[in-house]
Amino acid sequence: MNWAKREHWQHARDTLARAVLNEAIDVERTRQAEFLQQLEEIAKVQNVEQIKVQCMLVKLNITYC
Repeated sequence: MNWAKREHWQHARDTLARAVLNEAIDVERTRQAEFLQQLEEIAKVQNVEQIKVQCMLVKLNITYC
């Protein structure tokens, strides 16, 4: 009986450890996705600014090399 009890608690600890690890992985995956989304948003803003500058240069007949 003692062996079965020990086996049960070991299984419970393993299950809990696995759940904690999976939660940590999910949190990290979410953090990375949010970070990537922020980087993409920054890149879009930079592209818009670059296009605006290029349009202004074209209007002023200045070639950009």
